[in-house]
Order: sequence, then structure tokens, then C-alpha cells
Amino acid sequence: MPLAQQPPAVSVIHPPYCIGALRTPLLAAARFRHVGDHKDARVQPIPQARAYSVIFQMQDFASHKLWVDRKLIHAGGHSRASIALTDLTHAYACQHLSDYDNVRLQIRNDVLEARPTNIKKFKEVTESFRRLAEMVAQVEAKIADGERVGIEYEKASDESQRAVTWNALSKTAAAQVAGEALEQALIATENAAQAVQDCEAKESSLENEANEAKAAAERARVQREAHAAHKDYGALQTSIQAAKGRAQAKRTEIVNNIQLVRRALNEAVGSDFLKVQTSELQAAASSMDQLRSQVAEDAIAREEVVAALRPALKTAQAAFKELFSQGGVLKRSLDDAREAERQAQESLKRVRAGRPPLSPEVQRLLTELGDHGVQATPVCDLVRIIDPDWQPVIEAYLKRNMEALLVSADQEKDAFRIYRGLTGSQAVYGAKIAMESRQALGKRFEQGSVAGLIDGDNPAAVAYLQRQFGDLRCASSDSEALAGQRTLTTDGMLVSGGEIERLRPVSPTQFRIGASSTNYRSAVQDELARAQKKIRDLEVQERALNGLVDVLRQAAHEESALKYVGEAWSAMAEAHHEVVNKTELLKEAADEDYVRLGVEEAEASQRASVAESCLREVAREIGRAKEQHTQCKARETIAKAAVEAAHAAVTEARQHPEVEKDFEARQWDAL
Repeated sequence: MPLAQQPPAVSVIHPPYCIGALRTPLLAAARFRHVGDHKDARVQPIPQARAYSVIFQMQDFASHKLWVDRKLIHAGGHSRASIALTDLTHAYACQHLSDYDNVRLQIRNDVLEARPTNIKKFKEVTESFRRLAEMVAQVEAKIADGERVGIEYEKASDESQRAVTWNALSKTAAAQVAGEALEQALIATENAAQAVQDCEAKESSLENEANEAKAAAERARVQREAHAAHKDYGALQTSIQAAKGRAQAKRTEIVNNIQLVRRALNEAVGSDFLKVQTSELQAAASSMDQLRSQVAEDAIAREEVVAALRPALKTAQAAFKELFSQGGVLKRSLDDAREAERQAQESLKRVRAGRPPLSPEVQRLLTELGDHGVQATPVCDLVRIIDPDWQPVIEAYLKRNMEALLVSADQEKDAFRIYRGLTGSQAVYGAKIAMESRQALGKRFEQGSVAGLIDGDNPAAVAYLQRQFGDLRCASSDSEALAGQRTLTTDGMLVSGGEIERLRPVSPTQFRIGASSTNYRSAVQDELARAQKKIRDLEVQERALNGLVDVLRQAAHEESALKYVGEAWSAMAEAHHEVVNKTELLKEAADEDYVRLGVEEAEASQRASVAESCLREVAREIGRAKEQHTQCKARETIAKAAVEAAHAAVTEARQHPEVEKDFEARQWDAL
């Protein structure tokens, strides 16, 4: 609303939407803003006064009506930055029909009347305008800042909601993955349990078969020994049975040897160390299954056995050599990891003592010297820099010289000998030894030299680092830096030998000279943890590799294995030949019924032997199946715990008040 005069001062009528006001004896000002529904806007009379009203539009004013002395003189709007001037001695009335934002001034007529200038009042008016301008600017700035903050807050709020919702979605997805993993674990456990049952059923069947065969052999033996002809031919029959036993024993040895090769190849098939040879190992292992069955059933000749066994042995030998080679690499890696652990432990000791860790090469040399009784100290532990502003660029200039190991004069020869003796895998390169006897102690440097910034309690260490700078001088301005032969600035500009170079200043967290260990402790501890984890991982690999090497070693010697099989086959053939000859003698001389009983006894004994051999293999299969079942149960337990944890995480994430349910549903459907 316009302003009205109330002698002796001017006042402002303040509707609820006034956002700022200023009042002086000569001038009144206010800012109004209204946003809302104007359908029921009333016509408001403007009180008359001996004053002028000046209205500044801060935004476009779309529509309003204005009456003077009850006559409509304006119906429309005003653009932003327009100014309206009204003489309030007339009767005005207005009706606002749209949103508006304006600044209204009311100036008394007596301010404008011609009269002698009142300097004091003039200054007050001027000051009022200045304060008004400042107020308007401040209000506008605050409104703009508030709007920007509001926009950013809304953005941040939206991003926060989206982040929380995506977190809930990720937890839900993780829970689904965990559920699928549990389902797979349950299936694997069921399959493993079924495999155990199948093996146990097979074992039960073979036990019955073996018991029946033994019973049949026992019945035939009893009947044979009770036969009337037994007293005349019993010794010959016993000799035949003994020869058959020897032949069967040798056949079993051959079968067991083939089984040993097959087992070694099967162990190698699943190894991560022999992935390249997997197909060859699988083919060789499959061929051993068939060969074993043929030998057990006496369905193959000796030459065929050797021909089938030789390629499998060659494959096993190649795998053994590969494992042996990898074992050497693994051992070297383990040695390196243990050395890294030892160096990290030494670095941690330095950190705990308030000294920064050294580079790996210097730390190794320091350890070797110490192990041989040579006392060496890094010069960075013995010096300090007077002006801290120069430390970043001084350390950048010195580089590895800061880590030089200072050795006393009486131990310099030993240090040289030890350093030179580190050869091969133990060789150390790049580390420096500072010789105490070769340092120029007590040398004076001019004021302004970089070397003069080095100080410390050990003169040899100070002299060593000062020598690295020579006549290098400190410079601040460009003219100083270019005027000298060799100059250095705090920001790293180096002028030397007709060249200009810029050094990267060292971060305070990486200082070597006088550095605090707090900046390094966490990094060194992490390095130690990584080294120890690597050692554990490599030791697990080493145990697995050594176990596989022990298994393959039994099948890796081709000629020895073939020789063993050949000798066993010869002994089996000899025993079989004896059985044939003595059986012919028995058939020619003995009673037919007596011979039949002997044959039945031998056949039953053979069936029992085969069944017992199969039982031993089934027993091993049962052991493997039970072990697999135990592992599956353990994985199932882990999977169940993971599912429970995942569902708990989902519940917690979805209970967050900022989760957008609709957005979550849309994204989940898309996923």
C-alpha cells in the first residue's frame, strides 16, 4: 500500500506481505511482495497526503487497476524496472490483480518545496537513500542466496533420496544373489548326500557279493577236501591254488599300480597349477580307467598294457616337471614376500621410534650392514632444516641423498666389502653410503646459501648434505634467481649450469628430514599387513603344490613304473603257466568230480578277490564323497548366514525414511 503522512513524521502502512521497511522524518520506504490468488482482490483506497509516491517495479507486474478521483485511469500492467509517480493530494484507489514485487517511496512535499537548503536534512535524505539502496541490495542478495540454497538443498535432498534408494536396491539385489547362492549350495549338498548313499549302496552290494563268493569257495573247499581222491591229489591241488594266488596277487599289484597313476592324474586335473594341461591330463586319466578294467578282467596283453601306460606316464612326468618349475617360482615369491615383511617390520620399528621409513633398497642395505656388525645411520635422522619454508624444495633437491647411510671411519672398509658382496638375488643397487672420513667438517657458508639451512648434531651428516648443494643460493624474486650462477626458489625453480629446471616440492606428509612417524605409521602398517597376507596366500599355494608333487612323484618316473609292471607281469605269467601245467596233470590223473570242485573253489575265490578289490576302491570313493558332503554342508551354512545378513541389510535399508518406494519399484522392475 502507498505511504501516508502522519505529522511530524512519515509512516508506512505494513500489510502482511511487507518484507522490509525504512522510515525517516523526511522519507519512508518499504518493499512489498505478494504471490497468491487475486480473484477476490478488493479495491483499496490510498490515503491522501501532502506527498509524492514513487513505486519501483522489481519484477513484471501483469495486471492492476488505478482510479483517481473515482475515475479509472489505468487498467493493465507494468514491466520490470518501470517507475510510477503519483501525487497523493488527489484521491487514489487501486486493485492488484496479479503477483507483484516493488519498492515504494513516499516523499513529503516540504522536502521538494523551494526554500533555503537545510544541509543537515539534505544529508539525512542522502543518507536515507544510501541506506535504502544498501537495504534493497542486501535483501535482493539474501533472497537470491536463499533461492540458490533452496535449489541446491532440493538437489541434495533428491540426490540423498536417490542414493538411499539405490542403496536399498543394491541390498535387495545382493539378497537375491545370496538366495540364489544358497539354492545352489542346497542342491550341491543334496547331490553330495545322494552320492554318499549311492557309494554306500554299492559297498553293501559288493560286500554281499564278496561274502557269497567266499562262502561258495569255502563250500567247494570243504567238499573237495572230503572227497575220496583228496588224499591222493590234495598236494597237487594245494600247489595249484598257491600258484593261482600268486598270479592273482601280481595281477592285483599291476591293477593297483595303474590305479595309482590314475589317481595321480585325477588329482592333477583339478589343480590351478596345471590348467594348461587339463585336457591332456583328463584324457590320460580316462585311459587308465579302461586299462585297469581290462587288466583286472585279464582282457589285454602285456604289450598292449605297456603301450597304453607309456603315454599316461609321459603326461604325468610333464605335469611333475611343470609343478617342480612352478615350485621354484613359488619359493622365490615366498622368499621375496618374507623379505618384504622383514623390511616392513624394520620400517615399523623406525616409525615407532619417530623416524620415517626408508626406501626398500636402503632398508635392505641397512639391515645387511647391521647383521654384519656395521653401525650405519641414515643422515636424514641426524640433521634438520632451519627454515621450514625451505624444507619441501630442499628435500626435492636432495632426493636419495637424504637416505645415505653414514658409516664411521673405522668401519668404512667393512661397509664397502659387505655392500660389494651382495650379488645375484641379494644385490642392492642405488643406495648410498656416506663416509665419515671424507666429509669437510666445519666449512662455513655465506649467508643466503641453501647449504647454510642445514643444521644438526652430527657434523659429518651435516657436511655430507651441505656438500650436495655446493654454492647454490636462495632466491625469492625472478631477478635474484636469474642473477646468480646457481640459485633455488622456495617454489622449486632451479637455475644451475646454464639450465632452468622446476623441482616438485615434497609434501609434508612425505618428509624424511625430521619427519614425524604419525604421517607414515598407517601406510607402513598397511604394507606389513599386505606382506603378511601374501605370505599366508603363498604358503597355502605351497602346501597344495607340494602335496600334488608328492602324488605325481609316484607316477612321474616312466621307466621305473614300466619296469615294475613288466616284472609283475612276468611273475604273474609264470604263476599262471604253473597253474595251467599242474591243472592238466590233475585233470589227467584225478577224479572228474574232484577237479570240478577245485575249479569251483578257484572261481569263487577269484570272484571274492575281485569284489574285495572293488570294495577298497569304493571305500576310497565313500571317503571322498563324505568329504565333499561335509564341504557342501559348510558352504550351505555360510550361504544361509549370508542370506540372513543380506535380508537384515535389506530390511534396514528399506526402513530408511528417505527411500522412494515408487522409484525403487520402477528401478527394480527395470533391473
